[in-house]
Amino acid sequence: MGDGRLRADRPGLHRLVLLDLPPPHRRHPHPHGPRGPPGVSRPDDGRAPRSSGPLPRDSASRRLLVPLLGCAVLRAGGWILLAEALTRLLTGLAAALPVPDASDLLDLLLRPPAPAGPVEADQVGLALLLGAAGTLLRAAAEAIAPALGRRTSLQVQADLRRALLRRRLDEADALGEDVGPDAVVATRGLEGLDDYHARVLPALAAAAVVPPALIGWALLRDPLSALLLLLTLPLVPLFMVLIGRHTAERIADSAAGLARLSSQLAELARGLPVLVGLHRAGVQRRSLERVSERHRAATMGTLRTAFVSGLALELIASLSVAVVAVVIGVRLVSGSLGLAEGLVVLVMAAEVYLPLRDLGAAFHATEDAEAARERIDARLHEPLRVPALDRLRRADDAGEDPAQPVLSLDGLRIAYGAGPWVVDGLDLSVPAGEARVLSTGSGTGKSTVLHLLAGLLRDDDVRVAGTVRAPEPGRVLWLGQHPEFAAPTGAEELALAGADPVQARSALEAVGLRADLAERPVDDLSPGERRRLALARLLARLAQTDDDADGAPRLVLLDEPTAHLDETAADRVRRLLLTIRTDRVPGLSLPPVALLIASHDPALAGSGRPPTAAVADAGIDAADTGPPVASTAQRVPRGRHVLRLLPWGARRLWASVGWAVGTHLSAALLAGLSGWLIVMAAYQPPILYLLAVIVLVRAFGVSRGVCRYLERLSAHDAVLAWAGRLRLRIWDRLGADPAAFRRLSRADGALSALVADVDALRDAVPRVLVPVPAALLAWAVTAAIVAVLAPGPAAAALPVAAAGLVLVPAAVLLVDRAASGAAATRRSALLGHVTRLLQAAADLHANGLAERALQRLDRTAEQLDAPARRASRAAGLGAALAVAASSASALAAAQAALDTGTAAPAAALAVLIALSWAEPLAALGTAAAQLPVLRDRGRAVAPLLAGPEPTGSGRPTSAAEADTVVETLLLEDAAAWHPGAQEPVWTGLDLRARRGERIGVVGPSGSGKSTLLSVLLGLLPPAQGRYALLTAAESEEVESKEAGPELGPGTAPVCRPGAEVAGTGRRAEAGTRPSADRLRRVAWTPQDALVFDSTVRGNLALSRDPQQAPDEEELTDALRRVGLDGWLAAQPDGLDTRVGPGGRRLSGGQRQRLAVARALLAGADVVLLDEPTAHLGRDEGHALMQDLVAGLGARITVTVTHDEALVADADVVLRLGAEHGHRRR
Repeated sequence: MGDGRLRADRPGLHRLVLLDLPPPHRRHPHPHGPRGPPGVSRPDDGRAPRSSGPLPRDSASRRLLVPLLGCAVLRAGGWILLAEALTRLLTGLAAALPVPDASDLLDLLLRPPAPAGPVEADQVGLALLLGAAGTLLRAAAEAIAPALGRRTSLQVQADLRRALLRRRLDEADALGEDVGPDAVVATRGLEGLDDYHARVLPALAAAAVVPPALIGWALLRDPLSALLLLLTLPLVPLFMVLIGRHTAERIADSAAGLARLSSQLAELARGLPVLVGLHRAGVQRRSLERVSERHRAATMGTLRTAFVSGLALELIASLSVAVVAVVIGVRLVSGSLGLAEGLVVLVMAAEVYLPLRDLGAAFHATEDAEAARERIDARLHEPLRVPALDRLRRADDAGEDPAQPVLSLDGLRIAYGAGPWVVDGLDLSVPAGEARVLSTGSGTGKSTVLHLLAGLLRDDDVRVAGTVRAPEPGRVLWLGQHPEFAAPTGAEELALAGADPVQARSALEAVGLRADLAERPVDDLSPGERRRLALARLLARLAQTDDDADGAPRLVLLDEPTAHLDETAADRVRRLLLTIRTDRVPGLSLPPVALLIASHDPALAGSGRPPTAAVADAGIDAADTGPPVASTAQRVPRGRHVLRLLPWGARRLWASVGWAVGTHLSAALLAGLSGWLIVMAAYQPPILYLLAVIVLVRAFGVSRGVCRYLERLSAHDAVLAWAGRLRLRIWDRLGADPAAFRRLSRADGALSALVADVDALRDAVPRVLVPVPAALLAWAVTAAIVAVLAPGPAAAALPVAAAGLVLVPAAVLLVDRAASGAAATRRSALLGHVTRLLQAAADLHANGLAERALQRLDRTAEQLDAPARRASRAAGLGAALAVAASSASALAAAQAALDTGTAAPAAALAVLIALSWAEPLAALGTAAAQLPVLRDRGRAVAPLLAGPEPTGSGRPTSAAEADTVVETLLLEDAAAWHPGAQEPVWTGLDLRARRGERIGVVGPSGSGKSTLLSVLLGLLPPAQGRYALLTAAESEEVESKEAGPELGPGTAPVCRPGAEVAGTGRRAEAGTRPSADRLRRVAWTPQDALVFDSTVRGNLALSRDPQQAPDEEELTDALRRVGLDGWLAAQPDGLDTRVGPGGRRLSGGQRQRLAVARALLAGADVVLLDEPTAHLGRDEGHALMQDLVAGLGARITVTVTHDEALVADADVVLRLGAEHGHRRR
């Protein structure tokens, strides 16, 4: 409210294109100064906390390192035992068989000698025992580390999330900030810490233990090979640091872009009713498409850089292994090294580089989470913004003098920023048991005073003067104009306020709400029902403060407590205010209170206090219980519906499968050929004979990194493009499905559907569709190679590996028990909970519920974390089984080689290829864990896309309809039936209005007024009858004919569309409605229409296409017609005045007038106004309606209102209810 101005460095938008926003370092979400975007601000010294790299920065992560170091010791010990076991088996085989003819090594490679029969070797049993022990140690390490990491990650995320939300709640203000960025940072942004604790820290521990241990063991077996490993190993961290410095800035920009996109999606979705009402959803769709594409391109740029880092690490590690293998081979040829020593080093060589390679790859993959952590740390380092009220309190406020008024204001002055005084010299006192009503006109500072007293104006937002004597914050309660709720249902919200079931029932009865209404989602409540629920919350909170037993009175601040209420409900609230003052609310024990009320209600404002009439013992009228609730239960989509969502036609996705196959094959052949080369070199053939194989080893070392790079790039490009298209499809459906847009037009639902659900699908698709076919194809190819070159070992190894192919994913799915899918659902649900809490920050802070809300969120998060912990155990089990299956296959192949007398080089190739199968087997386990995610998130998204594709409102009007003028609005025998409902909302409705006529729609809550608007807007087709928008010629044609029986009232039984009509044997068909082109001639202004965070000009320009943007004169004239010309003249920036998030720099009445002016500019022939005078006084409301009558001119106007006096002079008054009807003036 008020005339505050933004700083001059705040960039303006000429017209509202919500998704084309300036970069985060230029955009100041707070409407009164550049405090910096949430979570991106800098601490006092101007520097953000610097990242410590992969090193842990919190005590929980540091404690995690101890058991992870233990796992690393198990892993190193397992590799040493396994290497020694395989070496004993292969060297025994090589020593027992004759030397092969090395004159043609390639022929020997492709056509090895026939098996020589069983071979006797020493200590075979000991070797198998060592191999089994090594396998168990490695499997244990793989199983334990992810579970430990996930458990710690969830705790760290909870701590960071709580710290951020605690800060946001402590600094809650009436002007508000965008909730989207902080909600995403506190949930999706921190989820990358799962990888940090489950991948980075285990890799860090392994890097500290495994390379030194393996190099130390190699030093005992072959010092020169150990020295070679020691010299090449530092190349991995060197390149990791160099490339990491290059990628850090781009990763930060990408993270900021994601936060910006989430904020814009949230505001777009909250404003969806406005966009649909103005038929502008299609235009904003194009903006969404552009920004999504820019975000995809920027993300791919960042990923290319990060993947180049991965490519470099892969190349360094692979080529280092190849170099080690070649050097060992050359030394074996020269006779300076024994086969046993060379084989031990070769088997361990890949594992020496693997921890550092994994550390680099995992750390780059978690830089988004690190950026989120740094933004939170930066936010927490900012100076705490204090309430402006603290500068005005009297020195004697610490004492509680019963003789003094509860509230005393002396010379109070308030101004926003450098603007004029909004409140100038207010003197006021409110004793205990009394009430004062601020009843001045809209925009005069009533809400500003209440915000100041509630602690919701911050010192850096406003200038204040005067003195205030007021209770401490814990003794002040506030009900705002637009109440928000931290809990999903009314019952949970009252429990959050501390009410037990009896107190909750008493509070609901006191405000006229039935108890079962509290079980409905708060998002399904009408504005009036939300207001009464907030009043019930205030009563419950008052009852809790009475438990303090200090006897001190409370100050209750009420902002428009009777807005959006019909006369019956409003009168009940007025009488309730009297009972609050006298502590006569049945079932509740309340402390003494003083009431300060801001209201346009003349019944409250007439005497400056609530009426003193006796409280009637009236029951709750059924008409006050709100609209009938249609069943929102949807049939769970079958598998084929989910499958249709997936990007089967994305060529780049299938190209990534091919590259993934190449990655697996390169890794397997690199290992297998290295083993073949070393064993063959032990026979000391001429070095020139080995060159061809040496070249192949190096080639596969290079191709592995290149294939991995191309695989990741192709997969991410494909799924990012697909996710963008999926978001657009969901956006298209929101405006076409009234049930969906009712549920998703709030920011938490939108973020869940457009961000959390789509992102979960986006992340799951490449983890399922790519690794499964790639792993199976790669394993099949390598299995065929082993079967051809080493039939004996293949006969033993392939059944073990094949069992692993089935056992690994089956075990993951069994242990997971859909936990991964539930964990993905948890992410979506947690995002909704956090968004809801941030939206309700002002309500929670002003009513002393912040700590309770945080505790409730902690409990909810703990419950939601259970599936994530189970999913981590399943993932660990999958990795352990993959390691066990591959190691068992290698041991089985080695044993079979001894049993069959397979040539030692072929046996080495088979054994090391079998050992490499751990990678594709682990990929299958990961895919199995992601399969429930894909299924569950697909089932969440599929209902939004069910049914025929919508005809977007952004499509151009056909040439034939471009100049069409609607002359008549016609409803004949119409019935409305919500999908899933058991009964129609209303039936047999007849209505006819000609151009220039005004229609008033009245009736109690739940009578179907909003449903009628949905039908007129074309969102809900009539279940029966006819709805038409006729031109003048069509109107004359209709009037010249007598109504046929098919159009007359009561000619057909009313039943749900698609159901069988009794006694006829046919199915009922839906009624008719106008074409999409005709419906574009209808504009709608919903209740509490969102005013976007832009300028006055930008909000008004939204009403038309950019090519037909209104000029300065049209904009000013529209504001004049709704009575905002005086306010505009007082604004230094004129039409470029910014209105703040949700229009919070305007009063409630000013917001309503601006929304109506936007509808006037739309140029529609039919204008639908839903409660256009909410937040206006009765005189102001009638003045606005008179302005609208003159301004709307020849248009057809439909006004829905609770105030029958407002439409008493309308041409047609339609009364909905048990026996609806209408009268024509």
